[in-house]
Amino acid sequence: MPPRSKTCHFHSAQPGGCRRGTACTFLHIGPPGSAAQTATTDSHQAPSNNATPPSPAAVRSNQGDLPPGACRAFWENGDCHRGEFDCRHRHLKRGDNTTIKAAQLSASRQEYLQPDGLSNAIGSSTDAFSALKQYCSPTEAHNHLTLFLRPDYTFRTPLNIYSFVAILLSANENHEGWDLSDGQLLLAKIAESGGTGLLRIATILNHDNVSIDAGRTPSVLSFQRGYIRLLMYFSSQFVIRSTLHHLVNSLYSLIDEHFENIAKVLNNCMPPLIQARSFAERSDPNGAILSGLEIFRSLLTVLFEYATRFKQAVSRQPMFAPLVQSLTEWLNTWADSVTPMYPSFNDSVTGLPVESRTFLIKQLRKSLYDLSQIVDRAEGATSRRVSKPVGASLALDDEALVNGLMLTYEGPGNLREGGPRHDNDFEEISKIRIAPTHAELVSTVEDFLPANVPGAPHHLPSTSMQRLLDIQFRLLREELIAPIKTSISLILQDLEQYSVKKTLLSDIINKGGGLYKTDRHSQESVIFSVYTDVQFTALDCNNKWGLSAGLSFDSPSGRARDPNVKTRTQYWENVGRKRLMQGGLVALVWHEDGQSKIYLGVITSRLDDLLRSVKDSPSRMKLNVAFFDSEAQTRILGGLQRPNIAPRGIKLLLEAPVMFESIRPFLATIQKMEPASIPFADYLAHPASGRLEDLVIEAPDYTTIPGYSLNLSCLFEDENTRLRLQPTSEPSKTSVSEALKGKGSRLDPSQAEAAVNALSSKISLIQG
Repeated sequence: MPPRSKTCHFHSAQPGGCRRGTACTFLHIGPPGSAAQTATTDSHQAPSNNATPPSPAAVRSNQGDLPPGACRAFWENGDCHRGEFDCRHRHLKRGDNTTIKAAQLSASRQEYLQPDGLSNAIGSSTDAFSALKQYCSPTEAHNHLTLFLRPDYTFRTPLNIYSFVAILLSANENHEGWDLSDGQLLLAKIAESGGTGLLRIATILNHDNVSIDAGRTPSVLSFQRGYIRLLMYFSSQFVIRSTLHHLVNSLYSLIDEHFENIAKVLNNCMPPLIQARSFAERSDPNGAILSGLEIFRSLLTVLFEYATRFKQAVSRQPMFAPLVQSLTEWLNTWADSVTPMYPSFNDSVTGLPVESRTFLIKQLRKSLYDLSQIVDRAEGATSRRVSKPVGASLALDDEALVNGLMLTYEGPGNLREGGPRHDNDFEEISKIRIAPTHAELVSTVEDFLPANVPGAPHHLPSTSMQRLLDIQFRLLREELIAPIKTSISLILQDLEQYSVKKTLLSDIINKGGGLYKTDRHSQESVIFSVYTDVQFTALDCNNKWGLSAGLSFDSPSGRARDPNVKTRTQYWENVGRKRLMQGGLVALVWHEDGQSKIYLGVITSRLDDLLRSVKDSPSRMKLNVAFFDSEAQTRILGGLQRPNIAPRGIKLLLEAPVMFESIRPFLATIQKMEPASIPFADYLAHPASGRLEDLVIEAPDYTTIPGYSLNLSCLFEDENTRLRLQPTSEPSKTSVSEALKGKGSRLDPSQAEAAVNALSSKISLIQG
């Protein structure tokens, strides 16, 4: 037995000593149970039920004045292995008097009111607008949350709710002591699945008595001090920019669950506040007055995040669209009241210069526009008529092309005069299955493939990002599936004549598989692999691919079927990275009783699996395929359950020369993307005129801050040279460009123009 180097805590702490006796691998020092009366073994561990409670003096002596309920590890070392928010004990540190006393809270400030603080107001979070009288550090937040997150805790008065919300709002990137990791730890603690944090937030959101003049009435929750401030946490930087998407979605599921009550509270509380021209609470005249910037930024962000995370939110919530309409009216009224030189609204934003107010309100209206776009699309407000964009003046060649496209245009899904082409033909790309269905593969009607040409007919608005996403999805998907569709079309034609005359397919079947080569399809040469005599060996299931079927089929003729193991193994080692690759798209053609059924799937086997099967047999190969249609698994399972019945018909495996799994994620992402959330959307979509030279590129948002300029002295050999660029001023851009082309500049003329253009434009293309 190795020498014992560590002391056994149980020997001295428990009456009777360690129950393992001489078998214990730790040192037993002193008589058994000698310390049971004076110490506990771990501040995180409850004392033994059989131990006599130690005296208070003995406890203080042993623990070094450890405060009641405190974490020993954090008290002694300033660190806890359970993490900031997972420990159930208070985090107090020895020698830090401020943590032993009532928490010393710090006052926060509204960043947008500070010098050079307007840049912090750009974006969708409310952090820059937050103004708490007091906020706590991450350690203090942990200590206070412990009480609120107990399973048996309930809010007894609104004051409890205000305290809980204040802890959440302390998590602000502008608050001293808080960083990204602290914010994510708090989010994880609050939004963990089945946790009490979500229950506490749900209780507040579903409160049935919210008022703008709550005062200290025990049963009434203040809209300004409690309800709207909770929504500010939903729109904080640590939440909306978190990469812990499952936690953020859990948090926003509360918005989805209680949206009806949220809309009701807003509709009851916002109109009288707007009418009173103040967001102050009359019964609390000394309290902090919320700014419209805080309220509208939080509401716009929460609604936008909710609508983008829950795709059917607008259609499922009948109050969503009316609420956005009301929000538009409230914002316009407030903006019109705070913008003038002599504002009529009691709001802290009126302390800013008019130019700064205008800038901040412009940011809010941009967010409102994005939110309205989502509502318009969900309600079908966008036009579905097929027409040229209004005001488009196309070149003669383009005009002729567009006219030709108009003559042959047939919209997707139900927009087509004859109805959908097949069961996978939809107006919305989000409903289209990326892998083609059987009906799509055998359809003789051409799919809807819109032209990526300005002015071309389409069911979506000509300048919208939604239209560009639709076009990109359909064209990329067609490029992905075209080879397998062509292959299947040729095989089905040969199968129809299989019993009548000799075909290219019949020759391949007689040879036991091989390459199908023809040039009879659209004047193009077509080559693909056909594997014959497909049989089923098993059904398998794994976490990555789900249910997959084991297939056995003939090895193709040639070196793949060579009697020498080394020769055929080397052959598949050479071609295995191009043929029968993991993630490759294959089609099972099941021809029986004159009917053909097509099942698409992806190969789940690795090259090593393929090589093992090649070594086992010169004539048969094996691999696993995950099929997209459950019908395929059902038919395969039926065959496996009846092994004594001889298989009927013809079963072929066709391989498309495309790596399906390498492209599928891009298509899936396009399907889920919210057009309003795509950067530079205004510049990526086709301009109304169809001419790029008519596209007006604006300056970056941060450069529109009043008084903003860039110091370009570093671009001169003599860095004492003073030169500043105002990106929104044409005279400034011209003079700076000329100065950078002159003597002493580090740039040549073309570089000078490129630099000025890049610094003053949201998007700039530079060749060099």
